[in-house]
Amino acid sequence: MTAHCAACGAPLVDVGRYCTSCGQPRPDAPEVTAPPAVGRRPGPARYPLYVDADPRPAPDAPAAAAAQDAWVQPTETDLSPVPPVPPVPPVPPAPAAPVQRTRRRRGLGWLLALLLLALVCVAGAAWLGSRDQRTGSPATEGSAASGEPRPLLDLAEASAPAQDDDSVDIATGETTTYAAANLLDDDPSTAWRVPGAAVGTELVLRLDQDVTLTTVGLVNGYAKTSVSEGTTYDLYAGGRRVTAVTWLLGDAPPVRQELDETRDPQVLDVGAVTTDTVRLRIESVTEPGSGPAARDTTAISDVVLEGIVADAAGGG
Repeated sequence: MTAHCAACGAPLVDVGRYCTSCGQPRPDAPEVTAPPAVGRRPGPARYPLYVDADPRPAPDAPAAAAAQDAWVQPTETDLSPVPPVPPVPPVPPAPAAPVQRTRRRRGLGWLLALLLLALVCVAGAAWLGSRDQRTGSPATEGSAASGEPRPLLDLAEASAPAQDDDSVDIATGETTTYAAANLLDDDPSTAWRVPGAAVGTELVLRLDQDVTLTTVGLVNGYAKTSVSEGTTYDLYAGGRRVTAVTWLLGDAPPVRQELDETRDPQVLDVGAVTTDTVRLRIESVTEPGSGPAARDTTAISDVVLEGIVADAAGGG
């Protein structure tokens, strides 16, 4: 008679310990044997798992027991604790290379210093070139005469296209003239003067020989003050003052000079220009002043000429 599963009612196959339909244990399943003791080799695998009987022939019992006993015999050496492995010390990182950085920084510093030196040299050369071009004295060997510069007014003669009429000094009653020769007497109380603005007028200063000019300049107004009966007549503030001129020095390029409001001589370094003729052209002037000495006139009290004379330089 065929047995049926108490759980699902499916016929039970006469193999295994569980119902092949629902997996419930069979009521007539054989007892499950305990697993082998610790340290003993497990028995051979059984296939299929649900088959109770091992289809393979059982090995010789005494020989199998002996083999299991021989395999599971532990020794004290085997059971002794394994000594801990000492930790591996961490490998320190490779040190940096400060020497290389220092060398790079030093190299960069030297490079910056060389660049700065090159810029200074270029700027100096450009300044010298512009100065030579402005003064008309190229920086060539032997272009400048030797010797010490000195005033050259004693070698010059001045001329002008026009001059103001003579007048009378308010303080002394003496006659005052305004000829171009007054430019060379180094006396600010005398002056060359013309009516009006005089813009574009050229004064000519001729020297009796070639000289090497180094400095030119002028007093840009009538730098004279007179007092009469308690009234002060400031002729510098009352007339027009020259604010810009152009110096024409022989064949050299023109040199422009801007002037300030001062009674003192204002000079300009022109380097070293060899010539015997100097022309002074008036470019701009102020409006007439005010007060008791107000005049619509333009005046220059003095000019400045300094340089080296050929005889003093050892020339012919």
